[in-house]
Amino acid sequence: MTRLYLPILTILFCLDTWGSSHQIGKVTLLRGKARIIRDAGEVKLSKGSSIQENDLIKTAPQSLVRVIFSDKTKVLIGPNSEFQIEDYSVEKRVNVFKLVTGQFRAKIEKKVRKGESLDFKTKLAGLGVRGTEFLTNSYIVQGKSVTDTALLKGSLATSIEGANSFQLKAGQAFNTNALSMGKGLTKLSPEVVEKLLASADSLLPNMQNLDGTFNKINDLINKSLSNLSSPSLTPAIVGASLGMATVSQKIIPKLKKKKKKKRNKQKIDLAKEPWDIRDALMRKKALRVTNDCFYWFYKTIPGGGEAERFRRERDCDEFDNDL
Repeated sequence: MTRLYLPILTILFCLDTWGSSHQIGKVTLLRGKARIIRDAGEVKLSKGSSIQENDLIKTAPQSLVRVIFSDKTKVLIGPNSEFQIEDYSVEKRVNVFKLVTGQFRAKIEKKVRKGESLDFKTKLAGLGVRGTEFLTNSYIVQGKSVTDTALLKGSLATSIEGANSFQLKAGQAFNTNALSMGKGLTKLSPEVVEKLLASADSLLPNMQNLDGTFNKINDLINKSLSNLSSPSLTPAIVGASLGMATVSQKIIPKLKKKKKKKRNKQKIDLAKEPWDIRDALMRKKALRVTNDCFYWFYKTIPGGGEAERFRRERDCDEFDNDL
């Protein structure tokens, strides 16, 4: 009888890691409201909710959902969006995701190897991914489906309905209507790419207006990022630091206790801090478990004016101090 307990305990331990045998991902960030359509039923989402194959995630207005899948792929789903996990194989890693409508942003942490596939699609476009970070929208313009995609890192094997396949490179973007009109790809400025990479919770503004006119995407992204002050859409930041010649602040989760030299801690006036740093300080304890740390720095863009703040992601153990 004693021998029977060991395999049972092992199974329980494994299930505790991912919740259930059907779980392929979990919700690590929820701002606002979202729900899942599953097996003809409806499940209200909360932080920590499990995600299963064939789930359709629906977000409400002014809402954000971040899901981390078992292969470490991170997907941020924007407001008024529908995102479905069509196929997902934990063992073979042959995964297919579909954006029905709305916005999403994906970051592929684990490179796709030979024999594996990781595909994202909309009504009009298919995106074959390896190791990359990109943003995609799907919406309607004058009764016609439209897809936008902007690539920040890596490359995307892109197929458009009714057009030749092509390789999208980092710093490029496309709108399917623009491509059908022969307008070609749009080039993102290096400054815009830097800003989007630094703001992990930013989504791509629509490249086309409802009246059919096209936006100057670089100007629109700059404007949208400068207006990111809504509390409901502030980035989920676990660790952060500010750095210029003589300024250095760090906000990070404490992974384990270490003997540290005594130092004089800076007193922080939250009212004087930028909204994102303030948000990080206020939410630090609740967000430590994700182990997503960041540092912030100021940089003057060539040809620009005042120095601008940027954010980069780092492992939490790379930071020495906790603020």
